[in-house]
Amino acid sequence: MLEGLWTATFASHIDAFGEGSPSDGSGIIIFEGNRIFGGDAFYYYKGHYEDVVDNRFKGLLHVTRYIDNAKSIFGNLAEFDLDFIAEINGKEIIGTGFLVQYKTATFAAKLIKRTDLSD
Repeated sequence: MLEGLWTATFASHIDAFGEGSPSDGSGIIIFEGNRIFGGDAFYYYKGHYEDVVDNRFKGLLHVTRYIDNAKSIFGNLAEFDLDFIAEINGKEIIGTGFLVQYKTATFAAKLIKRTDLSD
């Protein structure tokens, strides 16, 4: 159900880019076993999640910048951790969470499953 390659869109409530609106982004996420891998144009992600129960799961994701001076949806951070909870509805996941280092910095994400790992 969860294992596979997913595309993600995400946004924070923070005006990280100084343009007067919340910051948003997109990337790729792979769920395999209880591990998470992924990335976008500036950051890569690695983490884990707990087993899915009643279509819900939670996890922790470590995010690392690989392009100097790139900004995340939370601003100019080189590394950070995201604590999240999510719900699966068919081939869609909706999740919310917060930046572990700054618990008031929140985000939301929508993922769409694109393919199983076995395809």
